[in-house]
Parts: sequence; structure tokens; C-alpha cells
Amino acid sequence: AMSVTQWASILENELSVFEPKRVRKTWEILKPILDVLLLGSTFPNYDKNAYHLFHHHFWNPDTHNLFSSDHMWDLSHSIPDAGESQIIKFSPLARYEWQPGNYKQATFYLGEAMHYFGDIDTPYHPANVTAVD
Repeated sequence: AMSVTQWASILENELSVFEPKRVRKTWEILKPILDVLLLGSTFPNYDKNAYHLFHHHFWNPDTHNLFSSDHMWDLSHSIPDAGESQIIKFSPLARYEWQPGNYKQATFYLGEAMHYFGDIDTPYHPANVTAVD
């Protein structure tokens, strides 16, 4: 949530009248629904259908290991979803919803993608370490 809040603040402060019209129009659409972006960015931590211990938030870009690759002792089965795959999943969903004008749903998906992007940029997540390890 913090990265989303910081992103919005930076964008608002740095956006100039010289930006392309498309960029300014997009910001005008997003600005009134930033709460939806924030909600989407926190949802992965509260999703009742998600994996136990947030296993799908992890991905090590150096080894390309998922949490389940490094912690098979903790799991009865492999978990194919990871931070990287979640970004790849939610980014196109956001774009798909944005194109016909479903801005709130698109913004929610964008928030989810931003959450996972933040996860793989957080040191203990790429290291495949949970809060209980």
C-alpha cells in the first residue's frame, strides 16, 4: 500500500502540463478512484482464496525459484504461483478492463499487480523467507 501511495504522490507532484494528453487523461481518470487502487494493492494479503502463509507472493529473480522450490519440506504440493506470475496475471487483466472503460475493475487489478511488484522488490520475499521462518 505504501508504494501505491508514494507512486500516486510522485505522479501528482511531477506531472506537468507538457506530459502527453494520454498521460494527463489517464491521471484524471485514476485520481478520483485512488482508493480502489489502494484496496487492490492490499487485497492479496487478505484474499481468503490465497495460499497459506502467502506462498504465492515469493519469487527469487536470481535463482528463479518459487517458495515451494526452496521449502518442499513445508508443503504437501508445489505452488506454481509466485510474485512474478501474479504480476504477469494481473497486469493484462488491468489493461483488458481498462480498454472498454471498466476503470474501477482495471484499477483494482493494477493495485494487485503493484502489490506483487512491491513483493518481489522486498528483500525477504525474493529470499523466499516468510515472517514465520
